[in-house]
Amino acid sequence: MTRKKGQIVEIPANSKLYTKEFPSFDTEIETIKWNCEKRNYSLFDGILVGEHEGLENYQYGQRKQLTSGGFQLPMYVIGFDFVENRLFVGQGKNHPGLRTSFFCIPKNRLSIDENNKKLLTQQVSFQLKNAFTFNFISTKVYLSQDTIYFWFDEEISLQFFNYPTEICLDNQLIGVIKTINKMFI
Repeated sequence: MTRKKGQIVEIPANSKLYTKEFPSFDTEIETIKWNCEKRNYSLFDGILVGEHEGLENYQYGQRKQLTSGGFQLPMYVIGFDFVENRLFVGQGKNHPGLRTSFFCIPKNRLSIDENNKKLLTQQVSFQLKNAFTFNFISTKVYLSQDTIYFWFDEEISLQFFNYPTEICLDNQLIGVIKTINKMFI
């Protein structure tokens, strides 16, 4: 695989993206979709700070191998744009882009048999677990035609999505979510 150079864009911690006024929605899925959209960073949301050697070299929350000269705090990976080949970073371990209560993935990242897939349409709480946390994390799951949306009971670190994740119902494994950060590479 040929590594493709791309841009590194810093998203400031005080960006308006993190302080958008929360509109009123009729359904939970509309709420989740709106919150997931907040994390679709673009070049115009931040400041161009450098160049990367290929997105496949990075993970959510990663600090190493990032441009570090001249910044007050260390940089951390907070997002990817696989279409435009951009890496988004934020300064400091407390950057708001490092934590989330909402997340979405393409449906093709889920490995699940047809019988268990029907369970995901129920409005119940599921548990996610992987090597990052070892503990169950409670979430609501919503399916659309090509996307799976998650609404967590409390904020979690984006680093959680660097690992294959088990999705469980009542402590019973029903499917596996493949690693997120390499999804389009």
